[in-house]
Amino acid sequence: LRTFKRIALPALALMLSGCIHSRNDEVLVTPYTKIDFPSGGEAREFVISSNFLWTIEISDTWITINPLKGYGDKNIIVTASPNTDLAPRQASFFIAGEETRREITITQAGEAPALSIDATQKTVTAGGDTLSVGVTTNVELNVAIEKDWITFVETKTIATKRYIFNIAPNITLEQRSGRIEFSQKNGSLSAMLTITQNGENPNFEIETNLVEVAALGGEVKFTVVSNIDWDAASETSWIHITGTRLMEPHDCIFTADANPRVEPRQGSITVFAPDHPELGETT
Repeated sequence: LRTFKRIALPALALMLSGCIHSRNDEVLVTPYTKIDFPSGGEAREFVISSNFLWTIEISDTWITINPLKGYGDKNIIVTASPNTDLAPRQASFFIAGEETRREITITQAGEAPALSIDATQKTVTAGGDTLSVGVTTNVELNVAIEKDWITFVETKTIATKRYIFNIAPNITLEQRSGRIEFSQKNGSLSAMLTITQNGENPNFEIETNLVEVAALGGEVKFTVVSNIDWDAASETSWIHITGTRLMEPHDCIFTADANPRVEPRQGSITVFAPDHPELGETT
């Protein structure tokens, strides 16, 4: 028994020592402990050399690795999907054997701040309109409107965001312009849209071309709709103009003398624009 112990115990110790040594002899060679990717994403290929069967452990979904297990020399492809956020991101995967566990860190840059609009100049008719502008950006925006005749309506998201604005009618003859600034919140990016709106064409018209007056005469009026100065005159002796040369919708006021005769009579008033003879006269 003493002889057996002298032989068996050292042998058992040697055997156990060999098993531990074998596990510690797992060899893994990889060129990376950290891989950096640009924001647009791409694939990286490298070789893992090992003397044991390994598997890859990963939980982040924006990284894909192929293959996920192997032995010996193996080409590994690591692919990062595009990062559409401004902030960078980081993850890790592990190459694991029975005793070995090697961590590889993945970092990916965030997108650079970007802001662009599909036009820097838009023209609107005098009657007003609803206008949209396409905005491509990856940052939060402030929208500053320069003129009160432009009002923001809504934002619609399609491929790019479309910002909708209402343009009020321009009831003047003069062309006008206003600017809309799209600027990054808490940043320096900005884009400017200039809206030009045409003025109305000069015009005037009367709402009726026949007015009846009582035999006793008196004050009478009819409406002239205009965006220019207008005047009225009459060659009829019993008609007297009292309100003339006005702009926008306004009454043309006149008085008619009493008619001393039994028969009806007829006279005329001519409305015209002194500064725009090309428009002619209306009776």
